[in-house]
Amino acid sequence: MAQKKSQYSWQYNKMMALVRGLDFRTVEEYFNYIEVSKINGNTSQVKTLFTDMPKEYRKEFMSYLADEMKRNETEYPYQLLKLLIEEI
Repeated sequence: MAQKKSQYSWQYNKMMALVRGLDFRTVEEYFNYIEVSKINGNTSQVKTLFTDMPKEYRKEFMSYLADEMKRNETEYPYQLLKLLIEEI
């Protein structure tokens, strides 16, 4: 249990460093930035932003995209999810 907690802390710290490195305050802002990057056609940036995230946050981002698809009828979350699945 202690190992799992320290692993999560490490992932959290890494994710927050990524968030702060882009002058964001929240993980959701980082997720939104990935989505906007896809909308603007910056595919390589999307891949970099995604692969830089710790594994647990990649999973969280996939859930975030699934929620976006439920809320919106645009194709951007679907296209982004498809792009990232192809990368994995």
